[in-house]
Amino acid sequence: RGRSAVTAADLALLDEAFGARPRPLPARPFVALYGPLNFALAHHPTAGAGFSRQALADPPPLAGGGAGYPSERIATLPPPDLAFAYPPHNRLVVDGYRVGLAWIAAEPVRELRRAAAKLARFARGATLGLSGWNLPLGLSGVRPSVDLTVPPAGSGAAVMTLGVLLVALAGFVAAGERRRALIPWLFWPASKLVVTVAFFGYARQGAAVIPVVALLVALAVDRHLLAPLRRRWPRLRPGLVAAGFAALLVALELARFLAAPGLTVDGRQILAGDPFPADDHADRRIEVSAATGR
Repeated sequence: RGRSAVTAADLALLDEAFGARPRPLPARPFVALYGPLNFALAHHPTAGAGFSRQALADPPPLAGGGAGYPSERIATLPPPDLAFAYPPHNRLVVDGYRVGLAWIAAEPVRELRRAAAKLARFARGATLGLSGWNLPLGLSGVRPSVDLTVPPAGSGAAVMTLGVLLVALAGFVAAGERRRALIPWLFWPASKLVVTVAFFGYARQGAAVIPVVALLVALAVDRHLLAPLRRRWPRLRPGLVAAGFAALLVALELARFLAAPGLTVDGRQILAGDPFPADDHADRRIEVSAATGR
């Protein structure tokens, strides 16, 4: 500001301009260095249920107005990418948990609604359909930012999700004396649910627990479908039924491999590779058309 010497008191300018001063990065981060950053990004007041970079794009506070700061320096703020030396970004990396908790405390009702939306996304990923065809809902859908493609929101997807979850619950009830053996399996989805609520609502987090959902569904099918069939036809071999079902799924996958479907993303035909840059964070509409053959 026109002076030729800088004193320690002048560092208050950083507080006025940026609301924070740069601090050293953690020497021993808990699990991952970007944990605090992602927590803050996930709980920004304008963030949605999925991935969001909005906290990185917030303008600096510039106390007293922008006229008191060099225009050539503030014109490019905030930087387009994460910058550890930029005080607001540095604060999110170093102190993101405290920042995120402050936003949660400021509007707890908003956080509850966002948590519900995150769990809904998780559930959609955990209840995807059978085989690579995603039966019975099909392959077309929406690919949320940094996520996998899920069926579009609608009655069909909602019925599928609710139905699979109810059958899985029936499987847990049907386990009976074997329920204690299920407890180690349930720790896995429990951990994923905690991560989903604390950070971003990803369908891919739900997809990671499909093996547990499949186990619970199998218990329900064994108790309520195969057991009555065995009583009626004692010679029925459940193993053969399962093998036949698995063979059918393999045949469907082979058919999908031999007849490549057409693909469009937001109406743009895809012939080879992803046409969007690696840092693209927009939700995209995925349309899979009839097979064209290889």
